[in-house]
Amino acid sequence: MHILLIGCTGFVGEAIIFKLLRDTKHKLIIALRPKNGKSIEQRLHEMLDSVRLSYPDYASRLTPVKVGYTDTRAIVISERDDAYIKKKASVFVNALADVNMNRELRKAALNNTVTALNWMAKFQECKSPRLYLYLSTAFVNFHRLDKGEVPEEILERGMSAFTLRDILARKHSYIGRYENTYVYTKQLTEVLLEEAKRDKRLVIIRPSIVIPALEAPYPGWGKIQTISYMILGVGTGILSMVRCPSQSHKNTVPVDLVADDCLNVIDRDQDDGQTEIRHMCLTGNVRTWLSPESFTILRRNAYEYFVVNPLILQNRQLFPFKVEFKAGWRQILLTLVVHVIRMVCHWWKWADTWEDLAHILCKSMLFTYRFDRHLARFGQKELVFKRAPKPNDISYPTVAFEECYFEFVKEFQNAVGYDSNIVNLFF
Repeated sequence: MHILLIGCTGFVGEAIIFKLLRDTKHKLIIALRPKNGKSIEQRLHEMLDSVRLSYPDYASRLTPVKVGYTDTRAIVISERDDAYIKKKASVFVNALADVNMNRELRKAALNNTVTALNWMAKFQECKSPRLYLYLSTAFVNFHRLDKGEVPEEILERGMSAFTLRDILARKHSYIGRYENTYVYTKQLTEVLLEEAKRDKRLVIIRPSIVIPALEAPYPGWGKIQTISYMILGVGTGILSMVRCPSQSHKNTVPVDLVADDCLNVIDRDQDDGQTEIRHMCLTGNVRTWLSPESFTILRRNAYEYFVVNPLILQNRQLFPFKVEFKAGWRQILLTLVVHVIRMVCHWWKWADTWEDLAHILCKSMLFTYRFDRHLARFGQKELVFKRAPKPNDISYPTVAFEECYFEFVKEFQNAVGYDSNIVNLFF
């Protein structure tokens, strides 16, 4: 079977590619764009290197195809590659997403919604279309509840093709109570894919916050995103304070379990034309996964590790600042003066000049603000993403959350490397 992978150059996508190559015999067609001066072949090699696979071992099962997009997100592809996809591909896996959570709505809709619909149209033109697998987000219903179980269904009834039309025409810019344009356009994509699938099989997988791997390709394999930014903050000392109510749930899932779920969907025969939605989150499903103390334990272990093994960026050692967890803005305001004094005392030993010190303090406060605004808020509710048993379901792990994540901490210097985006956060 030939599987077309779209947008699989990111964190989840690379895990899916790893699982498909290692655990199946399927042939993969990988849609890629040249980027940062690198050809699609170079990018494919780098992707396999990142998951510790050797390209020559799998070359016979890999077909990279060069794609591009117009300003309106029409797919640009050669006639030869287009004909090859239509003839061979029976499964489309779409993990493409603009993860900038506060992108301007029209651009977010182009990137997340229009692109997904255009690939659905391409899927419908294939000779033997079997499955369109779309990776959404568990947080599409996040704004509707403050506590309880989040249902595995599309609750939105106010979206349609007219919504997308008005967004693209700049007649619609309101996202209501949705957390951000990313979540809003993911929900819009779900609604419109449901309408566009016709009689074909559509499966929507809704991962919650994706964190480093439990086992594959190796324990702790991860990228700098979502909760990993908290570890970045702990390791560098740039994250100073986090809002973390004691009763909230941190809804997380290891990346290799998301990939496992995708494989289960692909390998399970079902041809009833029904849309299936699958939450992918461990909160509420495994008692040992996220205890109320988990984040405290993780922060403490990470802090103690980086004190002994300080990160090095641009040949400078970065000793961590012990991040504080507060329940709300009132607690933060009450402790702010003392907190700032502690920050000055910490960074004075590192800074070379007063200007340097002021720069670091501003960076720290800005990073803390952005982390709270974009990421920490998704742990501010008592929501549980339970999921009904599914055919051929995965086995949930019993390993504790902090044990899984601490493997990532040990690999953190390699994960940070010399990424210019990471360096710019600090310097």
